Amino acid sequence: MEPPADRGTHTDWFGHRVRADGRRPVMPVPCPFCQTPFTSSTALAAHARGAHGVDHDPGRTPAVFGRLASWSKGLRFMPLWFVLLLNAGVTLVAFLAFDQDLTLFSAGDQSGVIKTWIVRLSILPSVLLLSWRVADRAV
Repeated sequence: MEPPADRGTHTDWFGHRVRADGRRPVMPVPCPFCQTPFTSSTALAAHARGAHGVDHDPGRTPAVFGRLASWSKGLRFMPLWFVLLLNAGVTLVAFLAFDQDLTLFSAGDQSGVIKTWIVRLSILPSVLLLSWRVADRAV
């Protein structure tokens, strides 16, 4: 296969238009406010900042729960035996604290049902840790 015979028209091997320096032509991007076309991102940013008062890079915005998220990711690396023993201890303490007041259903006072759910949900850290380890095989 031979290249196109006439190289003076500035086309590449496949017949696409190219500039004199060999790059493809850049399609202009319109300003979202006034539709003025720009071929450079820095020119568009300067125009938006000067003409419209828009800063395209407001800087770093801190995450609200960034530290909590990184702390919870670190929990995946706790040894499973430690989490299981800790959950067993917390569940035992909750069970002994609410011993006579645990009920599954109540027509009147709901505090016993709430305490039963506290004891049931005390094993949640073990469930979460096991789920993370199943979902994330790299751990």
